[in-house]
Amino acid sequence: MAEEKSETFTATHRFARISAQKARLVMDLIRGAPVEKALTTLRFSQKRASPMIGKVVRSALANATQKAGLEGEDLVVWRAFVDGGPIMKRWRPRAMGRGYPRLRRTCHLSVVLKQVPRKAPKRKGKPSAKGAVLSHGSAPRGSAAEGSTPPSGT
Repeated sequence: MAEEKSETFTATHRFARISAQKARLVMDLIRGAPVEKALTTLRFSQKRASPMIGKVVRSALANATQKAGLEGEDLVVWRAFVDGGPIMKRWRPRAMGRGYPRLRRTCHLSVVLKQVPRKAPKRKGKPSAKGAVLSHGSAPRGSAAEGSTPPSGT
């Protein structure tokens, strides 16, 4: 079993001051995307978690560049996940001496990048003669080969 080991590059942001639910909405946007596309998506996203997650992706990209000399076009966001962190419990004063709890949620942001092989560029040239032949020898729609009578079914 000669299993090809592909190197991964990880970065995390622990104790981020945003709820895990809100951060997961942004992580879902970039999961599985190439790094350059993920950074562009995060740059134009209006969510509050976008700059935090962008820093984590750029940190993982810097790790890949430093350790293996890879560029952004060689990498894809392989895993992107958010784990809940500790909750800070604070109290908000209310009327008649009461206090209401305020839960200040935190989360841990994690991004794992993986190297993917580059796709060969598509050749641009003249189409081959095989491309002009239709499958099963049928003629294109609307041609005289279909017959001149309209289909019955009325």
